[in-house]
Amino acid sequence: MAKDNESKVAFTANADLLQPVATRQEELLVIANTHHLDEQTAQEFEVKVASKVISVTKTVCYERYKSYIENEISLDQVAPIRQYWITDILDLIPADFPHMKREKVEQMIDAMLTEINKFYYQSVRKSILQYVLKDKNERLRIGIMQVLDQQFEDYGQNIYQGLEPADSWRNFVQNCKDQMKQNLVIYSKATLGLISLWQKYENMLFLQLPAKPDPPLTIAQFIKMQDDRLQEVKQSLTQDWLKECYDIYQDELCQVLYLQ
Repeated sequence: MAKDNESKVAFTANADLLQPVATRQEELLVIANTHHLDEQTAQEFEVKVASKVISVTKTVCYERYKSYIENEISLDQVAPIRQYWITDILDLIPADFPHMKREKVEQMIDAMLTEINKFYYQSVRKSILQYVLKDKNERLRIGIMQVLDQQFEDYGQNIYQGLEPADSWRNFVQNCKDQMKQNLVIYSKATLGLISLWQKYENMLFLQLPAKPDPPLTIAQFIKMQDDRLQEVKQSLTQDWLKECYDIYQDELCQVLYLQ
């Protein structure tokens, strides 16, 4: 059985657009060396790098790059600018300019908002193109062989290269961490239970004051009211609260013995 020959279509730009662009070092070599050579030698030197310097110049790359940003990426593909961004910007503008006419201020604000809107959409479209140009096959298809602006690293690939602390500082921080591990304890279930239980009794004051609508009290009546209140709170603490605390500790002890 005969096998049909596979046919592939190469979706690439014209060949003259796919030539490698001269590096900055090569361009500087051309400029620097041709000033110190005679005419014939300089021409021979330029021929060696002509395929990179002349065939695909950076001007052509920049024009195609700019054209794709302004014409090829539709505004429909860009998320609209958030209204609250504009609101936050306007909030930073003073409400009154005593030395300027109101009409002038409004014109300046309108011009600023127009500029913000323009550069927002331009920046987003540029980001889209920058992302597409990360793929070598897409650069061949579009015919933009050089990414003019800096390509940012993907998330997680950029290793920190800033200032590093001294060993003495690291040792000090590590010692502090070790001391915290040794001295700090995790709240047990019993401790949390006691904290929650006390919320039931924390508003039980030993002193009870009469309310405003109540009639005036004599000294004897006031003393009796306080004695009754003391007995009530004492009874709640010695009977109810103490028993509930005992139950919490008893449950904790049973769990410890069970785990052992």
